[in-house]
Amino acid sequence: MRNLTKSVLSFSWVLPLYGVQQMFNLVMPQDPSKAQHPATAGFDALTSAAEAQLGDTLANVYRAGDRMQRGMVDMLLGWANLETLTPSGMLRATTDVVQRSADAMRQGAEAVSPNPVNR
Repeated sequence: MRNLTKSVLSFSWVLPLYGVQQMFNLVMPQDPSKAQHPATAGFDALTSAAEAQLGDTLANVYRAGDRMQRGMVDMLLGWANLETLTPSGMLRATTDVVQRSADAMRQGAEAVSPNPVNR
């Protein structure tokens, strides 16, 4: 019980400090010699560590939701692209969002279903 209490308290202490560090990282320019911005690398590392602690079902739910979120970001930021404003670009973007949403919903349903179908 003592070690659990210490772990919970350490976690509750490091999380706000991590937030402060990420705020600093967000305003720092990216080093051209690095593949990723420091804030991106930090968020990716923390996300991977948290995902590794999930059981199979919750990991599948997480991955499905993450794919849906990433697809929405791609779609929203893709609107800044002039190609997306053409009729074919709009159709392609809409089709992509629908496909990603359907895939995410299917994977989420499979993850929580006690008797998955079509496996």
